[in-house]
Amino acid sequence: MSGSNPRERWHLRLFGKLRLEGGGLELDQFETRRSAMLLARLALSHRKSFTRLAAAELLWPDDFYEATRQRLRQELARLRRGLGPVREILQTDEETISLATQDLAIDVQNFDRLCEMLATELDPGAKERLCLDALSLASEPLLEGLYEPWIDAERRRIAELGSPYPTRSSRASFPLAP
Repeated sequence: MSGSNPRERWHLRLFGKLRLEGGGLELDQFETRRSAMLLARLALSHRKSFTRLAAAELLWPDDFYEATRQRLRQELARLRRGLGPVREILQTDEETISLATQDLAIDVQNFDRLCEMLATELDPGAKERLCLDALSLASEPLLEGLYEPWIDAERRRIAELGSPYPTRSSRASFPLAP
């Protein structure tokens, strides 16, 4: 990534306010709510990519794709500006939009990984440590301040993942919403 150390790891935080941290910077000012939602949706998608058509449907669900193509290009430009020195993580071509994740850690992915480990861990002490780590990641609501049906569905998924794992030392739960 130009403008940053190529070996530097950036962290995309989806729990709490959407932000990107790395290189002593915190990038949390996106020009529009739509550009922030586009970044969040990419980060939450399984493949970290989707088609331009899917992106347009996400941002303008009631409009025809032909009517939204220019608006999508403008929103991508706004998102790149918001990403500043790591704008290269946003990759586009004629058909797709994707997120390059080789130098990017995403907190929700880490949370999911911890929950997978919890499901198979047999040692109670190790299970408790994993649970506390997951709880610390999810200590704030997912995408605080953003409200969309797909975000609500993701909040419910996270709450369901965490619900079977209360700890002895903490009866905290995973926050659903701000």
